[in-house]
Amino acid sequence: MFCTTKPPGSVSPAKRQINEVKETKTTINCVTFPLPGEGPEQQLLKPNEWSYCDYFWADRKDPQGTTHVTGFEVLLQKQLKGKQLQKEMAEFIHERIKIEEEYAKNLSKLSLSPLAAQEEGTLGEAWTQLKKSLHDEAEVHLKFSNKVIFLYSAPYQPSSARGK
Repeated sequence: MFCTTKPPGSVSPAKRQINEVKETKTTINCVTFPLPGEGPEQQLLKPNEWSYCDYFWADRKDPQGTTHVTGFEVLLQKQLKGKQLQKEMAEFIHERIKIEEEYAKNLSKLSLSPLAAQEEGTLGEAWTQLKKSLHDEAEVHLKFSNKVIFLYSAPYQPSSARGK
């Protein structure tokens, strides 16, 4: 099925005048659009919220009805909020990495303490095992912080910092 349009001069002036009065839509590239100002105004799908479905294609009044907001403006604000969220997520992950590294350092330091080094028997063995367990846990937290750096931190860095 092909879309055909007649050149403007192919219709008689009297018929063109009748068509202009009756026309409430226009076809561009085989897609029919209503003419501006024709028919009832489209109702908002989510009247009390900012939503893409209501603001993407055409200007709409804001929920208070005071100003018009363009679809571009809504998308721009969403993009800016996303950029801020990305920055906050990067800060959160960076802080988590610092906490894990600090925790690993403190556990490792505690595992090396000389407390009860002279103890013998089952208490000495239990104490040695406890210190070894602390050291192992410190390594796990350090590996975790390194994995977080590798997997999550790099994507949130600015592109200029990644190239270095």
